Amino acid sequence: MRKAVFKIGLLLLIFTYTVQAQLRPSFWWKCENGNTSYNYNPALRLDNNQKLEFDSILYSKEYTLIVVYKSIGKDETPVWKIHFNDSTFNGLTTQNIIFDKTTINYEETNRLGPIINTLQQTSPTEIDSSQVYCNLTLEIPDSINTQLDIAEIMYFDSKPPMGLLRRVQSYLAIKYGVTLGAVNYSDGQGKILWKYRNNSDYHTRILGVGTDSIYTLTQYQSHSECDSGIITLISDTLQQGQFCIMGDNNGSLFFERDSIFDIEYLQRIWKICQTYGENIWDTIFYSLKIDTSLLPNNSDSLVLIIDDEYYYPDSISNGTLHYSNIIFGRDSSFMVIAKGDMLWQGTRTKRTSQSSDIASSKISTQMYPNPTLGQYTIDVLNAKEVTVKIYNTLGSEILSYSDKDKIAYTFSGTLPHGNVYYVTITTEQGSQTMKLIVK
Repeated sequence: MRKAVFKIGLLLLIFTYTVQAQLRPSFWWKCENGNTSYNYNPALRLDNNQKLEFDSILYSKEYTLIVVYKSIGKDETPVWKIHFNDSTFNGLTTQNIIFDKTTINYEETNRLGPIINTLQQTSPTEIDSSQVYCNLTLEIPDSINTQLDIAEIMYFDSKPPMGLLRRVQSYLAIKYGVTLGAVNYSDGQGKILWKYRNNSDYHTRILGVGTDSIYTLTQYQSHSECDSGIITLISDTLQQGQFCIMGDNNGSLFFERDSIFDIEYLQRIWKICQTYGENIWDTIFYSLKIDTSLLPNNSDSLVLIIDDEYYYPDSISNGTLHYSNIIFGRDSSFMVIAKGDMLWQGTRTKRTSQSSDIASSKISTQMYPNPTLGQYTIDVLNAKEVTVKIYNTLGSEILSYSDKDKIAYTFSGTLPHGNVYYVTITTEQGSQTMKLIVK
């Protein structure tokens, strides 16, 4: 009997998951031909005394409304209204949501681009009929000095579970270049594309490309709509279910010298996560564009350092550097932008060790696991004296070990997740620097 109950429960769980994954809004409007755009997707700009009105939406006492829009102007006014008979309910304003207690705690971090507002509400009316229709209006009153850009509207005639809303908001965030708050990004099936816990130090100016049949997403080119976004990511070879998401560490757009490798690099560093979908063995090639208008002068020979590979620009046009045939790691990659005149010439040159002594020396080192979830072990053989120093990407020393007069040396510890570190091992035979990735 217990087995039968367990099987029935499991089937219900699978059925519920499948239904939720395929759930669609009862009303869905996407701007097809707008007079402005966000992240290469059209939006419709409404001026004073203009409105966007939709009739014959099936009325529901409980409903969820998700709107992607941007207010241009300082005056705040209600812009969304739902009409039923002689009743009118206001839900959204140009800058906020009226019913704060009914909103989803899903704070966005970019204020210069569009925002994703989600409203869940139970209508203050006694009418409860599945055959009643209402209309939805977004309107800028003539007396208000503001404009409104509308990109997408999704209306659910229910209150979908939080998991589904996360997927919908992730889809909208990737599509319109919006950086969401401290939450995961997921695809339409609920698979995590960008895990906040592992990437919290790089959860700024998030952008992504990908395809998703659940919400018919086909985003092959993307940049962040936040302030000072200089990166555009491109890939026109993505197949169903494949995504690439990247965010930065909120570093400044100034160069500083790396004390370890003696190069000048941008203090803003990016982390990249890929999802392969069904085609897990695909090698996906990307292109990148860097807008140098926000960078210091003499930024026309910048080199991308990605997973110890160097990429030089193919061309420059109107202050934009173009890079092609880029490959990211199969797990997580980190991207550093360095000044090219301090690096070896050539395209996609494999990074080599700083010390020429290492290649011919008898020193034996091993660092594992790499990538790691935090814990690491470093083994060193054939050395009389060993010093190990661990640096962060800014060149600051965070840990140091030393020992001598042993046959074998072992050092271990734990590092914070979601970062990249450089481990320099020095013996009487020379120095060796290795990159350690903590997921």
